[in-house]
Amino acid sequence: MTKIISIKNKMLTVPAIAPAYMAKFQCVGPECQDHCCRKWHVNIDKQHYQYLRNQAPEGLRVLASESIKQNPASKNDASFAVLGFKGDDGTCAMLDERKLCKIHADVGADALPDVCYIYPRSQWRHQGVWRQSGMLSCPEVARLCLTDPQAMALTESAFTSRASVMNDKTSPRPGTTDADINAFLINLFQVRDYPFWQRMALMVMCCAEADRLLAEGRAGEITALLDTFSAAILSGECRQWLDPVKPDFAEKVMVAIPLFQKGIGQDIGLQFDTVIKLFALGYDIAEPLDQKKIELSYQAIWHLKLQPFLDAHPYFLENWFLNHFFHTGFPLNYSGALLQGCAPIVVKYTMVMFLLGGMAVAQGGAFDLQQAVWAVQVIEKTFEHNSSFRNHLTLDVAATAQLLNLLAEPADQLPVP
Repeated sequence: MTKIISIKNKMLTVPAIAPAYMAKFQCVGPECQDHCCRKWHVNIDKQHYQYLRNQAPEGLRVLASESIKQNPASKNDASFAVLGFKGDDGTCAMLDERKLCKIHADVGADALPDVCYIYPRSQWRHQGVWRQSGMLSCPEVARLCLTDPQAMALTESAFTSRASVMNDKTSPRPGTTDADINAFLINLFQVRDYPFWQRMALMVMCCAEADRLLAEGRAGEITALLDTFSAAILSGECRQWLDPVKPDFAEKVMVAIPLFQKGIGQDIGLQFDTVIKLFALGYDIAEPLDQKKIELSYQAIWHLKLQPFLDAHPYFLENWFLNHFFHTGFPLNYSGALLQGCAPIVVKYTMVMFLLGGMAVAQGGAFDLQQAVWAVQVIEKTFEHNSSFRNHLTLDVAATAQLLNLLAEPADQLPVP
């Protein structure tokens, strides 16, 4: 390896809180089944662009001149340039035949662009407290987070990282409102006295009420609102709020079907087509679509496959959403209506439930926890890194009733065909 001395990455070591799985994470490199060096838009920061184009060893300079182009739309140094792909498969131009990064192999991690250096980690600070977590679009992070009941136990440690990828989260709403809502959501999703969909529904209800208070200029009352919800959850009073919520299976199908209609052949990820084809096989989806048949199939699959799976692995969905709120800090850094911020969360949940059901039927006895991890990983990867496809999938479902009806799951009895 050639030693480089021209890259000066300022490094910081800070105390932080992190989920337990982060201590176990290590990139598996060429063993990754859906690696991050393919079909992803990668921004290159100015410092590393200049090094790779002008100062790196000759072989890397040639590659960089061919594959890294300045980004005319950039408004900051972080997205100064864009890394291109090679060949028809969309593999990163810097990946060698062993699926190893040539930059890392030839000159070391210091020369990696910031995006490549940090992914799939996320680290940020709010009110003096640092958080570090992982993104579930990475198969290895998803595996560690979703298969271990203790993965989301928060631990105190320290991490060392480039200062350029360490950020502060801001609070668009008054005072500690956003941090308080985030803490409430993290606590809510750990309350197993309620089925998971009901925890999701309580999130929607609380955010809708918070939006109302904010619109009326009563932000100071949100702390009391959160206390009211917390007390109602503890006492069971909120079950009365949930009783009127009934599933809208037609709406659920309308959210899930674009996965089949828009997904096959899109080459979104190495696992994507496999998962979508299993989903279609499990529901026996064919053109023309029989929506009523799919609705009834989902209800039957819920009772026969999904409910038993979730009962056996209660931490699976729980860890997914705990990681989401810990990782994003929602609603920190989010300036829109809280209910609007809930919409993509609900859509992702609905899609994953349909994926899990189809995969469980298609694979029969071979369906297991690792197969379920793939359903979450492909949806997270699609939402994070493929904006054009995400726009096909994200519907205008920000009405409170619509979100609640998407979340509600089948009643105790099996449907009658």
